[in-house]
Amino acid sequence: MDSIKKNKSVLINVGIFIGLIVVAAIFVIVPHYKSIKDSANSANANPKTLDGQIVLLNQQIKTNPDNIQLYISLSQTYLQKVRETADVAYYQKINDLMDKAEKLDPKNADVPATRASVELGRHHFKEGENFANAALTLNPHNHLYYGLLGDADIELGKYTEAVKAYQEMVNLRPDYSAYIRIAYIRELYGDIKGAKETLRLAIDSGSNIKESLAFAYVELGKQDMRGDLNQASKDFKDALEIVPDYPTALEGLGKIAYFKGDNTQAEKYFGEAYNKLPIVQYATDLGDLYSAEGISNKAKQYYTLGQTSFTQSETSGVNTDLEQSLFLSDHDLNLGEALSRAERAYADRPSIYAADYLSWAHYKNGEFDKASQYEKEALRLGETDPLILFHQGMIAAKNGDRIKAKKYLSASLKLNPRFSILQADVLSKTLKTL
Repeated sequence: MDSIKKNKSVLINVGIFIGLIVVAAIFVIVPHYKSIKDSANSANANPKTLDGQIVLLNQQIKTNPDNIQLYISLSQTYLQKVRETADVAYYQKINDLMDKAEKLDPKNADVPATRASVELGRHHFKEGENFANAALTLNPHNHLYYGLLGDADIELGKYTEAVKAYQEMVNLRPDYSAYIRIAYIRELYGDIKGAKETLRLAIDSGSNIKESLAFAYVELGKQDMRGDLNQASKDFKDALEIVPDYPTALEGLGKIAYFKGDNTQAEKYFGEAYNKLPIVQYATDLGDLYSAEGISNKAKQYYTLGQTSFTQSETSGVNTDLEQSLFLSDHDLNLGEALSRAERAYADRPSIYAADYLSWAHYKNGEFDKASQYEKEALRLGETDPLILFHQGMIAAKNGDRIKAKKYLSASLKLNPRFSILQADVLSKTLKTL
């Protein structure tokens, strides 16, 4: 592997990434989730809680309406609230605050940086990139701004640019925010060992936000799930020690239970995750579990909840074309819409995943020749992602290329035999026919 500049033992290996990195994830809510108004009204002014901080900051703004830092601090608190509740309605409150802040100080770099975070969260990645660049123009020495730029570049398929942005970030300040991004981009390029090492650096560096540390343990657990379920289980439990009932850790334990053949325990964990945070991700877990068990009515129920959540998220200004395309294609729902959404996503954010999901949508619509046209682009970072390899292997099989199909499917299985509840069995059964 080649490498680029090293700083304080931090190295982004290249040879050749939701931000935090989770901007790539889709956070959407179902109708019964608690509203902002309810949350604020029920909060006491305890500064140790997010709701308490929100109350206190709003009170301080009333008495100090010209203090721009209060607007920035409240916006950052709202951004963390989105991470923890998936309530994207907070984004409009943040934009309203930034409108006021910008009038107070048009040259404050934190204003476009905060706007960048909102646009990334809404999956408007070009706009996010523009705001990140605007922030860097005003202040090229803030390492977090480079992180925002790299996050946008990844989703726009600008991987070389993302590496450069993250390297600038770590050069300026190697901390949790930098390490967590480096871990993702190492994973993206197939350096799983390096990704795990950097996740441990993120954990060791610490964070004053408990959810961030729990997130790092969950990401470590996802990597360990590739080969060591017991270690992965420990990682997820470590996350729960930091944030009890952390949904992604519960989901991880549910997947371990499923792949160990304990569907009852898997259902329990998935249900707990969904009840804690009723978003598409956990609704889909339950739907896929029930589908695998042949309980089609329950599977349909949770898939319907997932679709409703996508609609709500779009109503709040989030672009869900890419995520909806995969969801619809995977579950053979509205396949024409799946293709249309994939085409729009590919135009908006031409990443390896956009290319792959577009090929998968063509595959699901029976357009196998068209599906194969995106193979090279989907694999342009190498044969490193088990889901992409699964998709391209299935497409190759339909196009009669048994050698390529076997190569890709075998590589997917080797990288992560537990990459999907829904597709792992499909992969194994297809391999046996080749």
